[in-house]
Amino acid sequence: MLNNSNLSKKEKRKKLITRIVCFVLAALMLLGSLYYVIAFMAYDAYALEGGTQTNPLITVGISYGEDAEAGWEATSTHGFILGKSVITDSVRSFEEIWELPNRSVTVAIDYNLSRYGGAYHKEFNSNYAIGMYHIEAGGVIYSRSAAETAVENVRSLIGGAYSVFAGYINGTYRVYVGDFSTREKAETALNGMTALRSSYATRIIGTGNTTVSVIDHSSNTVLFEYDCGTDSYLGLEPISDGYETAYTRSSLNYLYPGVMVFRRYISDYLDVIEAINLVDMETYITGVLPWEIGNLWAYEVQRVFAIAARTFVAGNSRRHFRESGFDICPSQHCQAYRGCSRTNETVIGAVMATKGMVVSYQGKTALIAYCSSMGGETVAVKDAWVGHLDYLTSIKTPWEQYADYENGVWHFEVSPYTLASYLYNKGYTQLSSGYISSVKINSFAGDTGYVYSITFTDSQGHSATVTSTDGVRNALQRYVHSANFVVGQGSVTQTYEVVTNLEVSIAGVASGPTGPAYPDLFDQISLDAPVTVITSEGIKSGTSDTLVAITSYGRRAITSDSASVLTASGYETLVEKIKEGTLPPPSYSPNIDILNPGELTPTDLTVNAQTKSVSKTHYASSSENYIFAGKGFGHGVGLSQYGALDLANAGVPAELIISTYFPGTELINISQLKH
Repeated sequence: MLNNSNLSKKEKRKKLITRIVCFVLAALMLLGSLYYVIAFMAYDAYALEGGTQTNPLITVGISYGEDAEAGWEATSTHGFILGKSVITDSVRSFEEIWELPNRSVTVAIDYNLSRYGGAYHKEFNSNYAIGMYHIEAGGVIYSRSAAETAVENVRSLIGGAYSVFAGYINGTYRVYVGDFSTREKAETALNGMTALRSSYATRIIGTGNTTVSVIDHSSNTVLFEYDCGTDSYLGLEPISDGYETAYTRSSLNYLYPGVMVFRRYISDYLDVIEAINLVDMETYITGVLPWEIGNLWAYEVQRVFAIAARTFVAGNSRRHFRESGFDICPSQHCQAYRGCSRTNETVIGAVMATKGMVVSYQGKTALIAYCSSMGGETVAVKDAWVGHLDYLTSIKTPWEQYADYENGVWHFEVSPYTLASYLYNKGYTQLSSGYISSVKINSFAGDTGYVYSITFTDSQGHSATVTSTDGVRNALQRYVHSANFVVGQGSVTQTYEVVTNLEVSIAGVASGPTGPAYPDLFDQISLDAPVTVITSEGIKSGTSDTLVAITSYGRRAITSDSASVLTASGYETLVEKIKEGTLPPPSYSPNIDILNPGELTPTDLTVNAQTKSVSKTHYASSSENYIFAGKGFGHGVGLSQYGALDLANAGVPAELIISTYFPGTELINISQLKH
């Protein structure tokens, strides 16, 4: 570990940022938007460094702290490879040390454990399923093969009375016999093992603070032990059959790729197993998309959020590392992640097509923010949280069909008494009397409908003012879905727009409901000529490489020398598809360049959204009650999930969707990021 005198300038900068964040944390406690404030201030401290490999290994905390338990159940079809896992700020590795054929195991703390409800528990009683004392036979063993031989020899000496298993302790192997709840029980058992004592040096060992056990929970027997202190941790990698990707299934039926790393965490009141997923970034993103936007959304919008999710990781790669020892958490605090149980071909294709691609501003990762819907306009980051970013300003989003989506338009009613109690419990303790006598909107954020400042006054004249749009949203989160609202007492009239027709054109090429604003690749090439198409690396002209093109049929992989197209059924020759009538015949000359999405800017996008203005008055059940009526769902900064879907459905490519919502940004490979 580094001491303070050896800290690099970067480490000192991170420590300074941490201190500043702690100070701001106390000052902004009532705003409710601390997550984004902290993210904004510490973004560079958490970001990946320049020169990062294209697909780095990251760590995701799956079960940790108070959410962790004494054991974590893991299942794999073909068993597990056990390994030494190193997780530091600069090193991520997994080295195989053992193999278990068992399909289902529990990794648990090495302690006296009871078992009920299908799980192991650390309790102080006499009804133990697993004991923490073991008999060690033979001392230190330096190789895996020697340890495997020793296990078989010891097993033959004692018969089947007790389990015999290996351990990996501080870089060397051991052989253990049995698990006993007390040292006395272990000694009694050892006294009966005459053959073992005559062949091996033996001793009774207890547990350590970092020792973990791998248990066969079908028989309540220990299969393996691991303890290398904090230098490394036990990792389990599912064994693959060579044909399909292997996953580790949790007790909640989530499928996790890569390696599951387990470490023991002890505090004043906890003794638990923490589970961390060690996985490459691209595979991780395939597990994020189904939980952030679902796996049924259009391919192009999946590409948008693949880029957004990757950018978030690149900018927050060490967010939890100092405090918790892993990079990213699996909740909405970072990004929703439950492994790959919902991953499908559309998700995988979108991630592969954008591999390594991140949103950057002046060479650094852009601060990516997104929420469900915006209500036809976004709000600037300076009005929602703190600071200013050129690419997170307010823009109008007339294409967003928010009125058609769940929670896109909403209203809530609350009595003045309930509102007073609610605000008091939210921390506005100056509002101490019985009811709220007035709610006044002081100002909006720029020319938007987002409330920037609002004042609540109680019947005794005490008032509380909330400033910042996300502060307002969080203060009223039970009664508003966003800060884009109006409020009235007794009644209120809200106005919103319904999109009746949406047409877009890109660089002068019109789009319609039948396809994107791209000319069909197959209408522009002949089968016997080279073609120029867009690929994940930009425009390419080729005759033998596999090339990727956007067509009105979706993205297609083209092998120009064989003129084939990759479909859901596999590669099919283009000639046969044309003969079947499922693709139009080529009719134009070859070598016509297709638009490159990476070179498009928001000025290339023209949106013609025909809308109908709807005005609706909501009446409260009592003239004293307040009604909040608004539109949009979320903080309103950055990217609208539904707005991106609307643009994608209209034929706008992911690259242009991102540059429209984040003007001035660029898409670059993660390895090109500046430090």
